[in-house]
Amino acid sequence: YLLRCALMSPSSKRTNPWEFVVVRDEAKLRQMASCRTYGSQMFETAMAAIVVALDSSLSDTWMADGAIAAEHILLAAAEQGLGACWCQVYQREGAEELVKGLCGIPEDRTVLCVISLGYPAGDTNGVGYEVIIKALLNGYVFEIMRPVVYGNAAVAKQHIQTLGEDYRNITWNIIDAPEQAKDGRLNLISCYTDNLPVTMGTATAEANKAAKASLERACRDLKAGKVQALVTAPINKEALHGGHTEWLAEQFKVESLEFNDSLMMLCAGNLRVALVCNHVALADVPAHISEERILAKLTLLNRSLKRDFGLEKPHIAVLALNPHAGDAGLLGKEEETIIMPAIAKANEQGIWAFGPYAADGFFGSGRFTHFDAVLAMYHDQGLIPFKTLDMTGVNYTAGLSIVRTSPDHGTGYDIAGKNQADERSMRNALFMAIDVLRQREEYDALTANPLPFIVRGDREGKPRREFIDFKTTTGGNRFDRPAESKENE
Repeated sequence: YLLRCALMSPSSKRTNPWEFVVVRDEAKLRQMASCRTYGSQMFETAMAAIVVALDSSLSDTWMADGAIAAEHILLAAAEQGLGACWCQVYQREGAEELVKGLCGIPEDRTVLCVISLGYPAGDTNGVGYEVIIKALLNGYVFEIMRPVVYGNAAVAKQHIQTLGEDYRNITWNIIDAPEQAKDGRLNLISCYTDNLPVTMGTATAEANKAAKASLERACRDLKAGKVQALVTAPINKEALHGGHTEWLAEQFKVESLEFNDSLMMLCAGNLRVALVCNHVALADVPAHISEERILAKLTLLNRSLKRDFGLEKPHIAVLALNPHAGDAGLLGKEEETIIMPAIAKANEQGIWAFGPYAADGFFGSGRFTHFDAVLAMYHDQGLIPFKTLDMTGVNYTAGLSIVRTSPDHGTGYDIAGKNQADERSMRNALFMAIDVLRQREEYDALTANPLPFIVRGDREGKPRREFIDFKTTTGGNRFDRPAESKENE
């Protein structure tokens, strides 16, 4: 589009003395940044550059014609939401010769200027790309996975430019489908246009649409079995009109369960905190607390701890809703009328749930270390102590048919573009996704064909349940036979 606008620019007597060379090679752009002592450094971080060269033999107004064409490029770039900057090369000592050499421009041509192209300074929204790039460049990541990033290379490049020299040589393997991904490479599928207008540290409608487009494309590939797990970067909740957890629950419901639900769970080592209410206003929390909902969350949590984390008999602590667990009804009756009955029903179903425990001292006293997981009633009740103890945890969505993890922090608008984001949570989310995939495969294989139960009487005539195995199918163990059969041996 930019070149088309340049080629349509007017010239004296329509001689069109100009020629344009597009430079996208990062090495050449870095060299071009040194063509002048001042005024050319922007090429080092530019997405591309356009060289405006002219044949001065065609017209005595060649310089004016070239300037008009260059101005058309600048105006077209602004229209597309791009940043552009004119760097004068003509009659600048050494600059014209360097540019001609880099671009292979003949000696009889005159280089008037070079226009750098990219996004305006600070063109990043949150810290998503930053933590993705830093986490993926961990030495162990490529040994255990073949990552595919859903986003845009041009936007990613803007993040890379904010990360310092160690990241400047990153190259993306641009692909159209996950099947084209290569081992040991940063594979990327473009989900939106290069000219996306973004602003560092600011939530915009355009950025929200881009984030949703990336997530939708990733989910389509996940449903098609082209990728095995989903690790999401932080997103502005306006993009999905809610959180990742709720949106993904609609996309990947488990129809085999008696209820279609999901469970938000924060994990850091042996510390696991799940929530009854996810992203609910505090004033609305009591209305969302019910016996059925708590029981459903306990069932999901128990199932996930077994299948996803390999815990045979997980112990779950349930926190109270009110201060001091209601003080026997003095500070609220939800513990007696809702939470305790839900725990009792969970126990009847074989779930090792305990409580309700007063939330104020539960974590500070270290009591949480006696349990495999904690079920909190609402968001801040569980996540404030969790993030006080560990800010590098993982947000895991249990109850889905797929594996989904994410870092336990938000978009970080206040530090976007400053190279201050901590990638450890994202890296842990990558590793946890792999761990859960492997654990699920192992659990499903071990429980695929369980031995059936039979009921038979023991010596006192009482019914007893046991597994059918080679012993029972061949007459049983000799120590279990009636006394008279032993005498006949």
